[in-house]
Order: sequence, then structure tokens, then C-alpha cells
Amino acid sequence: MAAARRRMFAAGAICNSSIYRVDEVPPLPSKVLASEMCQVVDGMALSAAYAFVRLGGSAQICARVGDDDLGVSMRRTLAAEGLDTSGLHSVPGTVTSQATVIVDRRGDRLVVPYHDHRVDKSPDWLPLHDIARADIVHCDARWVEGAEAVLRAARAMRVPSMIDGDVAPRDVLERLVPLATYAVFSDAGLLIYAGCDDVEAALMKVGAAHRGHVGASCGGDGYYWYEDGRIRHVGAPRIEVVDTLSAGDIFHGALALALMEGRAIADAARFACAAASLKCTRFGGRLGCPTRGEVERGRGSHLRAGYAGELNEVREHAKEDDAMQTETKETGGKTFSGWVKRQNAGFWFGLCFLAFSILFFRMSFDLPYQSKLGAGPGMYPRWLSGLSIGVALLYIWQSCTVQVFRVGDCFPGRRALSNVAEVFISCVVFLLLLNTVGFIVAGSLLLFIMFVRHYRLVHAVALSIGITLICYLIFKVCFSVPLP
Repeated sequence: MAAARRRMFAAGAICNSSIYRVDEVPPLPSKVLASEMCQVVDGMALSAAYAFVRLGGSAQICARVGDDDLGVSMRRTLAAEGLDTSGLHSVPGTVTSQATVIVDRRGDRLVVPYHDHRVDKSPDWLPLHDIARADIVHCDARWVEGAEAVLRAARAMRVPSMIDGDVAPRDVLERLVPLATYAVFSDAGLLIYAGCDDVEAALMKVGAAHRGHVGASCGGDGYYWYEDGRIRHVGAPRIEVVDTLSAGDIFHGALALALMEGRAIADAARFACAAASLKCTRFGGRLGCPTRGEVERGRGSHLRAGYAGELNEVREHAKEDDAMQTETKETGGKTFSGWVKRQNAGFWFGLCFLAFSILFFRMSFDLPYQSKLGAGPGMYPRWLSGLSIGVALLYIWQSCTVQVFRVGDCFPGRRALSNVAEVFISCVVFLLLLNTVGFIVAGSLLLFIMFVRHYRLVHAVALSIGITLICYLIFKVCFSVPLP
């Protein structure tokens, strides 16, 4: 059964944007004919929330709109796109923000926004109680008062939060970044905040002081982040850029969703890079955001084609190995945990799977291959284990040549670790109680432990008992499998 959808609470500034695509922006004064155009309800936090929904989650957007027909139209548009618009606030006597965006053939853009200065900046109307229902909060720095109120409320409720650290006055970033669990900058925004002119140096400086995650999205160069005193990197796929508008926001939404689904930082960053890169191949701002299926298929195709940042990752791993050797010399070799984290996880997993398959293949010869009626009990295990040996060898080759990932990339975060513990505890309870209380009671408890965190109590109980009874009927009645 599908897990409950993750939910985002997003707050920021929004506007109605008219986007025009031209071949080149000529020198002024001039007139140029657009080859394409579209209108879209736009905004940084909004675009992240849209990506969150488009990729499989749900999201509520909180923002201010004008007291006019355009504001009403924007509300309807966002609702039709699957966003919860109950957090949109109409400010009486004001005009909805608008923007004109010109995108050239290289994907570069010129943005001309207009915001009504009469719009009240007060966050007092925000439905902060809705944060308790969210898995993560996301804010941009365009509405500082609202972002600060939301981030403080999220911290009080112990709900993870993410700040879009894009280009903004340094005092604004200093006001918001320390409040966020995940500080995800643009490269330019990070340099402003850190007061540096180098991304890696800035990450080292900010990461050492910040209590949560610190990273920087660097466009075609992928994503860099600070982890355990060093800089990690995931490259971006090679693409033909059409429109970069909202690509960074799509990255934020995809990263937030992947993290809330329990993925490790490295895997979440790869997922987000793939989503943002695919968006850049499509005109129309955030409307070019891909679906989850397109991202997964795109990751596979880009993996075969190669990443633009692949060489950087190889260099990064080489740097890590050099640092590890230095550390080993300095500490007399007492760095076993660091050595483990640098191992090729795919290779070792494939090796274990290969050993198991060979053992299974050898044991299959203890059973007769044929019987009087045809296929014997050893036929299926022998073919299955033989196929497993081939799969294991293929996986080892792929792990060493196509997709190399380290053991450290596989370590689960707190949320993923809690999910693993949940499944483990459920299985232990099931095995301990199976022979004592029977399959129905033990199976119901196993499913209840896994469902109760994601569904209401009544629904969790009903699903657990219902699924267990169905399984009991299938195996006991239909297949005559003896169950306790």
C-alpha cells in the first residue's frame, strides 16, 4: 500500500508573470518579436511547493495577493494545479504583484517585477497552526516578516524547515538562515551571506557554524554541501538549456520531498538535480517541472549518457581518499569508520549477493533435478540461483564502472533510520507472537506498528486487520498453507 503523501507548508511572495522567449535581447532602444509566451502564477516558495506536489507530495501555499480580479484568478489557477490555497490572503485596496520575464536562447533571463508598496507586510494573519500538519516548511527571503514568523513557529513545533537562500541583502539572510533546519543557498546567495568569493570556502565557514544542513545549488555544476567537516558534491546532468527560470525553486521542492521521504542527502541531491535539469529543457518557468516518472526515467537516461559533474565527483572522491590517508597517518590508523564510509557500497553488496547465490546454487544439487512427473524440486532453485549469479556479476560491474556510490552515501538520516527501526521492531513482534497468538493477531500488530505513524488511529486499525484477513484467506483457504 502506498505511503501517505508528504506535506509542505510554503510561505513567500507570489506574482503573475508573463514570460516571453526571444532569440536575443537586443541593445536599447529596440523591438523584438517573441517566439513563445505564457502566463504563470510565479514565486520562489510557490514554485518549490508546485514541484513538491508535481513530484508526489501535497503542499499549502501562504502568500499575499491583491484585492482584484487577478488575485481571484490566481487563486483558482493554483487550486486547479493541486495546491492548497487556503493560505492565500487578499489585502484590501491593493493590486496583485506582476512581472515580465524575457528568456533568450541560452536560457538567460531578464525579470522586471512590480509590487504594490501598499501591501501590508504583517504576518499576523498566517495560519501557523497548519504547520503542525506539515512534514516540512519552506520559505523564501522575499517576504521577510512572513518567513521569520513561519520559521520560528516551525522550530517551536519541531517541524523541519528549509530556507531558500537566494540573492538578498545580507542582513535579511542573517535574520532567516539561523532559523532553518536546511539552509539551501544559490551560489550567489551563499557568497553574500558568508562574505567570501569561493563556494567551498563559504560552505566550510557557514557549515561549521550552522546547526543544520548547509548546501548550495550551483546550476550546471550541481549541488555542493557541508558534511562532517568536508565538502560533498553531486554533479548535474548534461542538458541543452531552454529556460532556467524557476529551476532553483524546482530543485528546492524536489530536495525537500526526497529528504522527507527518507533519502540520504546524496541521493536526494541527485534526485533534485535531475528534476531541475529536466525543467531547464522546457520553456515556461515552473510549468516545465517534470513529473516523478519523468525524473526517474530521466535519471536513468542521464546516468547512461554521463553527468557533467562526473569528473568533479571523481576528483572529490580522490580528495577524500587523500584526506583519509593523511588523517590515517596523523592518528596512527585509528580511522576505521572513515575507511568504511569510503568503500564502494555497490561492490560489497554485489559481492555478498554473489556469495549467497553461489551457495544457493551449490545447495540446489542436493535436490533431484527431475521427478517422475517432470521437473523435480531442484530445477527451480538451480535456475534461479544461476540467474542470480549472473545478476550479481552484472551489478558488481555496474557498481564499479557506471554508478559508484560510497557506503557513507547510504547511511540513513534520522527519519529514514526511524523507518528502518519501525520495520525491524514490527518484524520482531510478529515473530515473537506468531506461534502464541496466531497469524491474524500477530499480522495485524505488525501492520499496525507500520501504519500508525502515517494514518489516523481508526484507519490504521482497520487497514491492519483488513489486510491480515485477506492474506489469511488467500494463503489458508486458497493455497492451503498451514498457518498458526
